[in-house]
Amino acid sequence: MGNVILNGADVEVEEQPQSLLELVAAIEQKHLTKEWVIVEVKVDEDKIESFTYTDGSLLAYDPEKTVNITAKKSSNILVEILVRFESYLGRMIPGVEQIVELFRSGETEEGNRNYHDVIEGMRVLIELIQNIRQTGMVGEEPVSPDGKGLGDLANDLKETLVELVSAQGEEDSERIADALEFELVTQLKNWQGSLPELRRIVEAQHG
Repeated sequence: MGNVILNGADVEVEEQPQSLLELVAAIEQKHLTKEWVIVEVKVDEDKIESFTYTDGSLLAYDPEKTVNITAKKSSNILVEILVRFESYLGRMIPGVEQIVELFRSGETEEGNRNYHDVIEGMRVLIELIQNIRQTGMVGEEPVSPDGKGLGDLANDLKETLVELVSAQGEEDSERIADALEFELVTQLKNWQGSLPELRRIVEAQHG
């Protein structure tokens, strides 16, 4: 017979839920405070990606199977995101600078081969920013050296992404190089300067 496990410890199910979603919601309500977030649910060894079937009906709860629930504190999630952010920026900035050099030196074919990595990298950063905002731990207070909040920084990045995609569509290598050098690199370095303040906010709230 299965059981329900929360962060490695068995938990008791008082009422028999009909669906897996009901079970998880009940565990969250009874055993977790608002600073905790459920990040993973497994049934036996299968990770659950959705609590509904393709027709919209809810996944049934089978008490014969083991449900393993993992939850993390919002502050810990945010710290993990910031570590990923810092690591990603550390690799992305010199990579973008190298691509700029390729375009400036006329090696457009090589520059274009690496260009899609920049676009994908920007999408990853935008996703990381959205994850930071979703934790609810950082508002729109200034976090960057130039006094911008998360929303403004994210919008700047999105505008540059639109510019780069447009320039790529027109095959304008000079315009691409300008956007990379004078907009994107500046913004990425601004983000680097924002990370200490973001960490300070987390530590102040949950240190």
